[in-house]
Amino acid sequence: MKPTTTPFPAILTSSVTNLRGAFTRLSTLDPERQAAVSATLVVEMSNRDRNDLFSDFPTHALAHQRPPQYASNGKPWTTWLILGGRGSGKTRAGAQWVRDLALGDPAARIALIGETKHDAREVMVEGVSGLLAVHRSDERPQWLPTRQRLEWSNGAVAQVFSAEEPEGLRGPQFSAAWCDELAKWRQAEATFDMLQFGLRLGERPRQVITTTPRPIALIKKLADDARTALTHGVTASTPITWRPIFSRPCWRAITARGSAARKSKAKLSRSVRTPCGRERGWKRAVP
Repeated sequence: MKPTTTPFPAILTSSVTNLRGAFTRLSTLDPERQAAVSATLVVEMSNRDRNDLFSDFPTHALAHQRPPQYASNGKPWTTWLILGGRGSGKTRAGAQWVRDLALGDPAARIALIGETKHDAREVMVEGVSGLLAVHRSDERPQWLPTRQRLEWSNGAVAQVFSAEEPEGLRGPQFSAAWCDELAKWRQAEATFDMLQFGLRLGERPRQVITTTPRPIALIKKLADDARTALTHGVTASTPITWRPIFSRPCWRAITARGSAARKSKAKLSRSVRTPCGRERGWKRAVP
């Protein structure tokens, strides 16, 4: 039987790609049109469809939020370093990676390390882009605050630790870890080194680091490590349809306040800094 052909050009049928394209086009509309179109879409959808859409992270994820396949050496990565300014989506990327790992591996034992235990709980666990928020209601893990522990129904477990207490990581073993705002840790080297001793369970122990970039020695060392996969994002790249922290009017107000605002914008927009010599400091890697 001969294959059927048509005179029409081929079209892309990937639903994820089509949805991402639709959201991209929607983000280019003025705020009033965005609100009208979004309201129409949401009203016409069932509750289940809305939940599925908003929890379908591959549809919304930006390039720097999708786990890379390989490190700079061409092999599977050991460390995924995500650098970005405020509102760039790095916390969501870290939480989503932990979610996917835990749901897919009942034996997962995951360390969640924040600057303090309070920060870890408020941002990594209970935050608007934290672990409880990125799960659907039927798959959400149980949060045990007295034990600082998350438990999934399949057996996976995540434990909260503070970077202010490196010795707290002595003893436990992990198959994975998520380190948030590592560049702000006061005892970054000591805490990170202690984590490496415990990261030894499973066939491929690995860690994700989400942080605002600062020119500290540990960030430089990780960025230069051949086993690291590096991604970076900026606040301005976050789509309006992805429910960003900063609305368009807010962003315009911030960026219109003269020299003081330019410093704020730099913090919001910066992605990564690269070393330009041991004695010469650091330089911006993007304009």
